[in-house]
Amino acid sequence: FNFSSLGNKGYGRAHDWCRLQRLQLDSMQMGGGHGFGDWWDRYHEKYPEIFALQPDGTRSGFPNPHNAKLCESNPKVWELWLENVAEQLANDPNLTVFNASPNDGWASGHCVCENCTAWDDPDGEPRMFNWFKQNEPRPALSDRDVTFANKLAEMLEAKYPGRGYRVLMMSYGHSRPVPVKARPAPNVIMSIVANFYGRTGLVDRGSTRGDTYRRQFEGWAKIVPSMLWRPNTGSPAGWQQGLPDLSIQQTIRDLKDVAAAHCEGIYIDSTWEHWATQGPQYYVMAQLVWNPNADAEAILTDYYTRAFGPAADGVREYFEEIEKARMDFTAANGEAGVFSFPKLYTDDLLKASQVHLDRAAAAVPTDSLFAKRVAFVQAGLTYSKMQMENIRLMEGYWKKPDPAVADRVKQNWAAIEQHVAAHPYAINWGPVRPTTPRMAGLHPDSTPPKTKKPRANDLDLN
Repeated sequence: FNFSSLGNKGYGRAHDWCRLQRLQLDSMQMGGGHGFGDWWDRYHEKYPEIFALQPDGTRSGFPNPHNAKLCESNPKVWELWLENVAEQLANDPNLTVFNASPNDGWASGHCVCENCTAWDDPDGEPRMFNWFKQNEPRPALSDRDVTFANKLAEMLEAKYPGRGYRVLMMSYGHSRPVPVKARPAPNVIMSIVANFYGRTGLVDRGSTRGDTYRRQFEGWAKIVPSMLWRPNTGSPAGWQQGLPDLSIQQTIRDLKDVAAAHCEGIYIDSTWEHWATQGPQYYVMAQLVWNPNADAEAILTDYYTRAFGPAADGVREYFEEIEKARMDFTAANGEAGVFSFPKLYTDDLLKASQVHLDRAAAAVPTDSLFAKRVAFVQAGLTYSKMQMENIRLMEGYWKKPDPAVADRVKQNWAAIEQHVAAHPYAINWGPVRPTTPRMAGLHPDSTPPKTKKPRANDLDLN
C-alpha cells in the first residue's frame, strides 16, 4: 500500500485506513524502485567513465538516460554512491537502508568491461542481453550485482561503523537467477522481484531455463541473510484498471509462504486502491502482512460478517464466484491485455454477479449501514459493466474507426467519471482516467493499442 504510505503524495487516498491497519508502522524504510535514475543527468559530463561500457566502445547511456547502466566495478561509482548516502542522511538522519539497485530496462545496456565481466560467473544462467544494434547471450548478472552490493556494504560499514546501515539490491531482470558463488554480505538486503503474486506457476520471461518466479524466490531464500519480496502485480484481469481481479486464496498462500521463508518485508508494485472491486483482497493482505500466522479463513469470515451483516453471504458469493472465474481465466490466458477482459467478464458472469448483489441488498434494511456498504460494492460492479462496454466498443473502433462509436465511448467515459465521483473510494479515478497508460486504447483520443501476441509470462508490465 505504498500509495498511502506516510510520505507518498501520489494516487493514495487511504492513509487513515492504512494507519488503522498498522501498514504505516514500518520498522525499516525500503524503496521499491531503482537506484540511479538521475545519475546520467548529474554525472555523465563530468564522469563519463562511470557509465557502462558498450560493445561499440562507447559509454553512451544506452538505452536512455533514465535507464543508463553503470560500470559497477569502477571505484568512482562506489565513491559517488557514498557521497549520495551522506546527502540522504543530511536530509533524513533516520535512514538506515540505501538503494544500489541497477536502473530499469533490465536487458539493455549492461557493462561489458573486463572488470565488470570478471564479476560474472561463467556458469550463470545464459540470458539474452541487448545493446545498440546488438544482442548476445551472456551469463546472468546475479554474481556481479551481489559483488557490487557487497563492495558498497563494506565501504558503508567502514564509513559508518556500528550504525546498522544496509545496502538494498534488487534481484530483477538478468539478476533474478540465484548467484552461482557470490553471497550477499550480512548488511545487504536483497529485494526479490519475483512476480508470483497471485500467479504461482508463471515463468520468468528472461529465463532460458524456464524457471518460475517462485523457484527463483525459493533459491534466493536459501542463501540470503535478509530479503524483501517485491513483486510486480501486472494486470492479468484488470487489477490496474479497477476491475475485480481477485486472487484471494492464492495471495493467502503466497503471503504465508513468503513469511515462512523469513522475508523481512513486502513491497507490492502496486496496490491501486480500487476498494469496491478489490476490497476483500486488500483486507486479507493487510491482516496477513501483520500476522502471517493468522487464520485467513477466519479473517475473511470476520470481514464479510462485520462489514455486511445479513448481506454477508450474498456479497461473499459475489466475490468468490468472480475470483474462481478469474483464476480459470488467468491460467488459460496469462496477461493478455485489456481487450481480452470481456472473455472473463462475460454477460453471463456479470448477470450472475448482479443476482448475488441483489440478494445481498434484499437481506438488509434499505436505510441501514449494511445497505450502504452493499451499494458501495454495487458501484464496483456497475463500473465493471461500464468498462466492459467501452472495451468491446473500442476493440471494434480500432479495427474500423466510426465517429458514432467514438461519440458513444466519450459519453460512456463521462458517465464513468460521474459514477466514480458519486461513490468516493469505490474506484480510484486517478489511475483509471482515460489518459493514463493503464487505460491505453480505451478512448478514441488515445494512442491505438499495439498489436501484440499474448505471452503468459510477460509480467514486467507495470
